[in-house]
Amino acid sequence: MEAQLDQPTRSLAELQLTEDRVAALEGLLAKLGTLDTALTLAHMAADAMTDETIDHMTEKVEKASVLLDVLSDPRLPGLLDKLLAASESLGRVLDRVVQMEKNGSLNKLLDLAETAGILTDAMTEPTLELITQKMLRGVETIDRVETSLNLALEEDARTPAARIGAMGLLGMLKEPEMQKGIRVMRLFLKHWFAASSKV
Repeated sequence: MEAQLDQPTRSLAELQLTEDRVAALEGLLAKLGTLDTALTLAHMAADAMTDETIDHMTEKVEKASVLLDVLSDPRLPGLLDKLLAASESLGRVLDRVVQMEKNGSLNKLLDLAETAGILTDAMTEPTLELITQKMLRGVETIDRVETSLNLALEEDARTPAARIGAMGLLGMLKEPEMQKGIRVMRLFLKHWFAASSKV
């Protein structure tokens, strides 16, 4: 009799277990539909990716990696501290930049920098060499002028001050250095005014 009473109880437990299994299977089947949709979308995205898209994504990943490297740099906190310490000065600089932008000076400055960059890029090696040679010659000329002027001032300081009369002046004009100096000065003035009249 007791065996007969136990039989329906086991059947009910087995029945309950079967219902749980069915519910679990139905849930799994519902999730399989979602998974299938996700896989389909992934396949579509992979098919739509061009080499350019892949390169672009690779570049973004590389930039993100560089950014992570920068953020993990142990020097970064010290740099941020320095920036915060200089924040007042940076604020003044930014105010100045804003003012320059408002009155148009910033655009002129950027145009000038762009022009300088274009000129620098356009310069060939021979052009740079020629400019360098001319600058060196100019520096040498300035150096000679400065040396000559210093020597003249030193000689004048050593020579007792004396009045030079007309005959003394004529005597000085006979000196070869004076004659060459007068010739060079005359030719210099001639070419100087000729160049000035062309401008």
